[in-house]
Amino acid sequence: MKKSIQSNLFLSYSKLIVILILILVTFFYAYISNSLKENASNALVDKCDNLTTQIDTQLERLNNYSKRIAVSKPIKSLLKQDMYSFTRESAQKKLDFSDMVFSALDYRIDNISINIFDFDGHYINMSKSSTFKTIPPEKVKNLTWISDVMDAKGNKILLEPHPDDWGFENEPVISLCRSFSEKNTLPHNTILELQQPFSVIQKIIDKTLSNKTESYNLYILDENGHIVYAYENTGHNNHNGSISEYWKSITVRESANGLLQGNTAEAGNTYCAYRTSAQFGWTFLVETSRDVLLKPINQFRNIIFLTLVAILLTTLLISYQISRSLVIPLRKLQEITTRLDLKTISKDTVPDYSSQYDELNQLYHSFQSMNKKLEDSLDEVVSLRSHEIQAKMLALQSQMNPHFLYNTLSTISILAEEDCTKEIIDVCDDLSSILRYISSSSMQKVILIQEIDQSIAYMNLMKIKFEDRLIFHIDIDDSMYHIRIPKLIIQPLLENCIKYAIHVIPPWVIHIEGTTKENTWYIKVTDNGSGFNPEKLEALENTLASIIPEKSLPELEIDGMGLINLYIRLKLAYRENAVFKIRNLPGSGTEVTIGGIISEDKNYGDK
Repeated sequence: MKKSIQSNLFLSYSKLIVILILILVTFFYAYISNSLKENASNALVDKCDNLTTQIDTQLERLNNYSKRIAVSKPIKSLLKQDMYSFTRESAQKKLDFSDMVFSALDYRIDNISINIFDFDGHYINMSKSSTFKTIPPEKVKNLTWISDVMDAKGNKILLEPHPDDWGFENEPVISLCRSFSEKNTLPHNTILELQQPFSVIQKIIDKTLSNKTESYNLYILDENGHIVYAYENTGHNNHNGSISEYWKSITVRESANGLLQGNTAEAGNTYCAYRTSAQFGWTFLVETSRDVLLKPINQFRNIIFLTLVAILLTTLLISYQISRSLVIPLRKLQEITTRLDLKTISKDTVPDYSSQYDELNQLYHSFQSMNKKLEDSLDEVVSLRSHEIQAKMLALQSQMNPHFLYNTLSTISILAEEDCTKEIIDVCDDLSSILRYISSSSMQKVILIQEIDQSIAYMNLMKIKFEDRLIFHIDIDDSMYHIRIPKLIIQPLLENCIKYAIHVIPPWVIHIEGTTKENTWYIKVTDNGSGFNPEKLEALENTLASIIPEKSLPELEIDGMGLINLYIRLKLAYRENAVFKIRNLPGSGTEVTIGGIISEDKNYGDK
């Protein structure tokens, strides 16, 4: 059963509208959701970077203080003197030592405790007050981390949060330790430990990660992947006991920071930003659940879905109303369009039609305008093809004329009389190459290396005639050799150079230079000849400016029309992107620059 026009219009428009809306909404949702996901991921990475930077700053502060104390010669000198007795002299040394240490710390010892001791049992503690005493040497040797510090040989060792070994702090502390000696040439026998309550770091973590609407976990790992500290706030803490295995299993890390998605049984469906401290080797992992990270995307998805349903219902209703009102006018338009073909395209073919709808009136006017444009387009295509053939024929004529053949054959005759067999072979090879290249019509564009080879063959023939009086150089990078350019565009420039160069005292030097810039190739040909007469140069520029390749071309004489022919072919090939510049050089000589867009097209009109 056939459907009515109204039904067909409604169903067709409905399908089209639904498909278009679905495609647009899909792409829009994909684009926005990716952006939101990227922003959320970047925010997680930034949060991890910010946290790492703040903690690094605190640890670097301890490290700087530690280095100042360890390299201070006055401090190291006093360490070997008696500061542990109760004499007046010893008391003075204690005051001097304390002043030196506080000075090294810029008198900012808040939240820092300093422990200095050696294997002989000499022990100094400096925090809010100073303590100088002797302790059993065994207590030093029994410290679990003492061997690591001594093995580091003066380099810093950062200890994970641990109880204070000296009993001054009731809360966990982090320690930065290093060994040193009185003189650099002596073995290290003194240990310096700077302590800071871990609560300082905890405040930074709480301030950075505490959020009423978002929950994060933090794991700090040492260089070996062992857990140093765990801050869990999301409830996803079932992999705390195996965080090392989790860290190793989720990635092969190629950089010191990044974003990972947990896919292991321990981690669940989570995202994890990480950053490794370059200074201290600790790795900070900030983890959150997928639901928390992608919450904005889920909200956006729901809004898009509701909006899509509303748009579809509204659009279908409008489509139904339009289909009812368009039946009669569309029938009229259908009758007109069925009568159109290429032979009857003209503005008179579509009669004026008045409708109660402005849109239909505009449609008829647009249809009339389209007919005119189609007619103009057909004329333009025919004109372009005609101009292309005309330009190609002119190029062949300008490159090869009877005078050139006569000179070449005369040169061969002279060489034959002088029994110059090798030179005759070279001339014949070059001439054959030029004739084969010119007569070939397999393609309108060639790669640059082919044009260079043809130009070299041409210049070799010219050097047979002018010998050492003619010198030419080619400076073109190998990377340009496969660029496609119009055929026979360099030889006309060489002919022009020779034409004006021989009017000055030899040697006559011709230089060919090739460059690329911003996806455009340039060929520059210069000579040291007499240059263009200013009046002739102005006339040539006026002629070039008056030429419109899309319209009828001017009648050109074979003699002296090589540059004009070249300009026309460049315009046909590259249109507004064609480069053609002529100028006289200061003193003497001429410079001609040509160029066009770099592309892989094989025809002039591809652009």
